[in-house]
Formats: sequence, C-alpha cells, structure tokens
Amino acid sequence: MPDQTRDSFDEKLDRIAEQVDAIARFVGRSAELQVQTQLKLDQMMAQTPTKFT
Repeated sequence: MPDQTRDSFDEKLDRIAEQVDAIARFVGRSAELQVQTQLKLDQMMAQTPTKFT
C-alpha cells in the first residue's frame, strides 16, 4: 500500500509541476506581448505629430 500512496502522490506532484510550468509559460508570453505592445505604442506616438499648439 505505501507504494501506491507514493505513486499517487508522485502523480499529483507531476500534475502540479505541469500546471506551474504552463502558468509560467503563459505569464512569460503575456509579458512578451505587453513589451511588444508598449514598443509599438511608443513607435506610433513618436510618429504622430503633436497637436497641442
């Protein structure tokens, strides 16, 4: 029985590790997209003539 308990625990631990990895990839990709969006916005703002006169 202890081996079955260990296997079950290991399986749960593996699933948790997979979920953490998936979350980390999602957060990393979100950060990449945020940086790309900010760079594009900065580029667009630099090309837009100022109309505050």
